Amino acid sequence: EVIDRALEGNRFAARTEARQFALQIQFRWAQLEAAARDPQLRNWLAAGNDLRDDPRAWQELDDWLAARRKRADRQFDEINRSSVWFADDASGYQRGTAPTYESHRHQYRGFRDYFHGQGYELEERTGPAKTIIAAPYRSLVFRRKLDSGEGYWSVAFSVPVWDDPDDLAFWAEQVGIVGMTIDLKGRSRVAGTRERLAVLIDTRPDATGRRGLIVRHPYLENADTGADPVLHYAEDVVRWYDSQQTNFPNEQDYTDPVGGAFAGTWLASVERVIVRPEQGNPVETGWVILVQERRDDVLQPVRDLQWRLSYGGALAALVLLIVGVLVWAGTIALLDGAPKSRVTRVLRRWAGLPSVGSGGANSATGTASARGSAGSLGGRTPRDGGSTSQSETGKASTPTG
Repeated sequence: EVIDRALEGNRFAARTEARQFALQIQFRWAQLEAAARDPQLRNWLAAGNDLRDDPRAWQELDDWLAARRKRADRQFDEINRSSVWFADDASGYQRGTAPTYESHRHQYRGFRDYFHGQGYELEERTGPAKTIIAAPYRSLVFRRKLDSGEGYWSVAFSVPVWDDPDDLAFWAEQVGIVGMTIDLKGRSRVAGTRERLAVLIDTRPDATGRRGLIVRHPYLENADTGADPVLHYAEDVVRWYDSQQTNFPNEQDYTDPVGGAFAGTWLASVERVIVRPEQGNPVETGWVILVQERRDDVLQPVRDLQWRLSYGGALAALVLLIVGVLVWAGTIALLDGAPKSRVTRVLRRWAGLPSVGSGGANSATGTASARGSAGSLGGRTPRDGGSTSQSETGKASTPTG
């Protein structure tokens, strides 16, 4: 029952974390789609290579992206704010960023996953691009390093920019994309009296082609600054994700792939991160939220109760043993024919048992009297003519008189 209650709490926590993360993704896409409808952005991206010769337009585009980014990030706390906003034209060239990165301006980015949406980066690093996303998209995760040396797992969200967003018929043309990157450095611990972790797992292939990369976990928070962390993959979660089952098979005996300080048996509950827009079909993001807590910590109150019950049982058995010995010793003392204690004699009288000592004395007296009477009635006298006690003479002479 304790395990069932803990798992139910973990399932609720996993659903809550997944729902909040999905709402954040949905809100980010909505912000980008609102930006994509701005005619200024469409004009800048539609200019294509002509924008190279207009430095004033570059600055205006960067300022526009910075204003959009600032307004959008007001809805989030510092840890969930965007790191970069960017705009690429339909040929795959990056025309503006916020904050400004001059080294990225007019550089080809059509090979990036966030641009073409193939789930991997293309080997061809020159343009123009041959494919472009046609719907809101989230990229594969990648490692982003800051100038300070710190690194984070990051992801890009992007949406297409159409020349006429109000008429998306088959003849509508895309003039580019607008997107943002988010660092996946949110909290990985769930508040509570016990240690619980909220782990983010990507079931889509990463840059190496493997699935199940753990992108948010306490071990990443403790990693050395500037060093690339060791990659860990949750293969059990990937198998569950592909099976489309509701229940996680390893729910009661999950092993954390990170190991080390996180080794041991965990209780784990999982939930898919699914964006459910008000209109349209649900969107599978490929992410899974896993909430885990140590099985030993969950069962510790039960073990404490077991110890208390065992201790109490042993103490009760000892008390019963002492009482039994006392009862046995008292019974033996009461049944003793020659009690040596006044207390024992009192207890015998209280219990209705005969007093052996007093009964023996009375019996002896009665026997002596009977013998005396018999002697007198038989007229027997001592043969040796010895002296006779006064009482015996009196008893013998009485019949004569």
